Amino acid sequence: MSQKKHGDDTTNPLDWATLDSTYLFRERHLTVRSDRCRMPDGRVVDPYYVLEFPAWASVVALTPDRRIVLIREYRHGLGRTLLGLPCGIVEAGETPEMAARRELLEETGYTAGSLDRLCALTPNPATHNNLTYCYLATDAVLTGEQQLDRTEEIEVVTAPLVDMPDLIDRGEFFQALHISAVYFALRKQGLLTAGRS
Repeated sequence: MSQKKHGDDTTNPLDWATLDSTYLFRERHLTVRSDRCRMPDGRVVDPYYVLEFPAWASVVALTPDRRIVLIREYRHGLGRTLLGLPCGIVEAGETPEMAARRELLEETGYTAGSLDRLCALTPNPATHNNLTYCYLATDAVLTGEQQLDRTEEIEVVTAPLVDMPDLIDRGEFFQALHISAVYFALRKQGLLTAGRS
């Protein structure tokens, strides 16, 4: 049985077939799966570990004066406090857009005037089965208090959107999926142009 995810109905001669799957660990935010796979030439790969996550949503939120709304939060995996975008998981029963709006409000107190999808990205297609959905929120205004989860401590920061390339170059903003979302937002706002050779 060959696995296809996220509406991909196409086949490719390089696709592997999943022969068997065993769940090693299941938790609300993470599942670890061990697959037995067959490569196109018949070789069997066993085990091949896959991390199953819910979909994620992130928001590039711009205020009317073109400042980006960022969050500063401790990230335990890296053991550092980092700048990033408002983001989180897409809860059961939510669309990615609903999750983006909710995360923006909960983490920052901001509400978007409009919300447009920028892109969908894969965090790591070799080991992760999920996508992250990135949105551009324009005319974002502070409308309330943060509504943080029990384990969240978040400082809200704004910066001019045009300063983002410098923050990235200096390593002050370096979460890869967030940089990708900012790239698409800069393009959509006409601040970057596609290179042509």
